[in-house]
Amino acid sequence: MLSGGREVERIYSTNIAIYPVGGRKPVLPNAYTQRVRTEMRPFLAKTPAEFAPLFPDHETITGLGLGCVMNLPVVFNGDVLGTVNLLDREGAYHEQHVERAMLIAQQIVPVLLSGKA
Repeated sequence: MLSGGREVERIYSTNIAIYPVGGRKPVLPNAYTQRVRTEMRPFLAKTPAEFAPLFPDHETITGLGLGCVMNLPVVFNGDVLGTVNLLDREGAYHEQHVERAMLIAQQIVPVLLSGKA
């Protein structure tokens, strides 16, 4: 997170043509930000209808054939260091995936703390 929490920067991407590493975007004050960045809880949207109102780039996401998102806060000492954002076809992720995915996402804490991400 950059600029006092008002902006985020992408440190990894599987589609660098559309979502390049180093790309930045503002943190918007909405229910997604409240849940993931303030409450430090994962966000799961199984359909575009669930994430479209919260994601300004929802048309880009759905244009890539993606319709399900799971965003996982990476937390250390009570601070959100970043998020792991997983996207797939509509309905690919369910509640039972979230807990396991959170365990995996937390494994990147040392990388984020080292600044070598």
